[in-house]
Formats: sequence, structure tokens, C-alpha cells
Amino acid sequence: MTSTPTDTAEDVEDAKARLKAEFPGWSFIHSDRGRWWAMRDIQRDESGRRFKRAPSGFDADTPDQLRAALSEAGEGQQ
Repeated sequence: MTSTPTDTAEDVEDAKARLKAEFPGWSFIHSDRGRWWAMRDIQRDESGRRFKRAPSGFDADTPDQLRAALSEAGEGQQ
């Protein structure tokens, strides 16, 4: 699904639900300007040190582009 300025709130929520199912542990935002964002907390060990060097955020113009960026980074369901 590509995002356009005429997407309804239902379209956006549907795209977010599909992204959340495909990329657990990530949060997704669709801005009022039509931009898509994926974010997650930095992964840390018990002592509070960062233990996984991995991206903690992505942005894209469409949910499909965001999905591709997350997939390319190896962030899909494991």
C-alpha cells in the first residue's frame, strides 16, 4: 500500500497493523504530512549497556518503502 494525502484514517491504521504484525517490537507513526516512521527502543543488556548494534529508526514516504527498509536491515520476524 502506498500512502497518499487522501488515505483515510482506516487505511493508515490498516497499514500500521500489517507493519506491526510483520515487525514486532517496532512502533509506527504516520505524520500529518504523509511521512512514515518506524522506531524501537535501543536494545540493552541487564547492566544497561547497549548490546545490539542495530538501527533504532527508519523513515519513508510510504508503508511499502518502510517495509522494504526494515526488511533490508533484517528486521522482519525472526
